[in-house]
Amino acid sequence: MKLISFCLTILFTFICLTDLKAQQDEGLHFELSFNQNDYKMLQERAGEKGVSADDFARWIGSNGRFIILKPGEDLGELPQSARLTVFALDERGSIVGEHGMRIRTAERSTDLGRLMNISELGQIFERLFPDANFFPDANFFPDSHFFPDTLFNTMDEVTKVVAEAGRKVSTSEAVSFVLTVTPDGDRFEVPAKPGYVLFAGHLIGPNRL
Repeated sequence: MKLISFCLTILFTFICLTDLKAQQDEGLHFELSFNQNDYKMLQERAGEKGVSADDFARWIGSNGRFIILKPGEDLGELPQSARLTVFALDERGSIVGEHGMRIRTAERSTDLGRLMNISELGQIFERLFPDANFFPDANFFPDSHFFPDTLFNTMDEVTKVVAEAGRKVSTSEAVSFVLTVTPDGDRFEVPAKPGYVLFAGHLIGPNRL
């Protein structure tokens, strides 16, 4: 009886691992990347005045890079558009704002500014911190720090992980802006690993978060 139980356990584990491998082979990987040195230059430029919503949007468009790919040799047909979502988190790590916009996709690493409407992104940041300026902290956090190396099927799943990441970096008087890139829709036709970056800092102005 114990032998049968052991064999069934091995079989179940093998099936689960096979399903996971198949899911990974079928999934899409969205990669969003920024350079640490470029970020340090943004901090220096912020100085004592901070960064306005428009300046922050332009910096993201000029310095962020994006690529979408499918693991394996056969990339197949990739979606023509994706969703860039900006989350605002308060000092407790709670999500207090969320706005999404459509961007184009790329099979090669491409500047975000060539794939998106920078003015629209600036308007999103303006809604998130009107009449205030953002002062970026010493570090930003790419997906390798907080986002699990797994595939997601819905935007709700992504939002839950964003909230968890926000709580990990929450400090008094701090705010965070999280950018994710996912398939364009609330439910993903193909499982996906989102692109992700978290910018921590604080706001100064009459309408801080």
